[in-house]
Amino acid sequence: ADLRLINLECALTSHTAEWHNGHKKVFYFRADPERGAATLEVAGVDFAALANNHIGDFGNAGLLETIGVLDRHYIAHAGAGANLAAARRPAVLNAGGLPIAVVAFADHPPEWAATPASPGINYVPIAMTPSTLATVDEVIASARAVASLVIATFHWGPNMRERPSPSFRAFARHVIEAGAD
Repeated sequence: ADLRLINLECALTSHTAEWHNGHKKVFYFRADPERGAATLEVAGVDFAALANNHIGDFGNAGLLETIGVLDRHYIAHAGAGANLAAARRPAVLNAGGLPIAVVAFADHPPEWAATPASPGINYVPIAMTPSTLATVDEVIASARAVASLVIATFHWGPNMRERPSPSFRAFARHVIEAGAD
């Protein structure tokens, strides 16, 4: 493969204080930062999607440490950041001379949404509302401006379903029509 892209379903952090907002999660996922990064390097991982329901398991400190670890190990990432602009920024990779931009979104948990001034994920509810669709369009357009191929990854939807709902299918169709390859 020219590139290996993954969803990093944990934080690479030494922080052990679990995030909670009045309730504990069922699962908290983390890995030792250096061992985790070494494992990703051995696997040849080029990109890690961070927009998911575990990147914030150890709070903003764990999220930001994860980003720092990936940066030190030259593993591209998208979907979380120190603020909203960083969380929405596409990662740009190269495969055989072809620039590829990757953007990452998550629909859960909304409490982890990045803001203009605080860390978090690129949170986007799966909804056909004008404001949500405008956000998706804007993020994909920013990726299209810097690359020939745009990959949009979503960590979305309920577990234990055989097929996506009609509303999720409509949303996915919009993502493609907005310019995601």
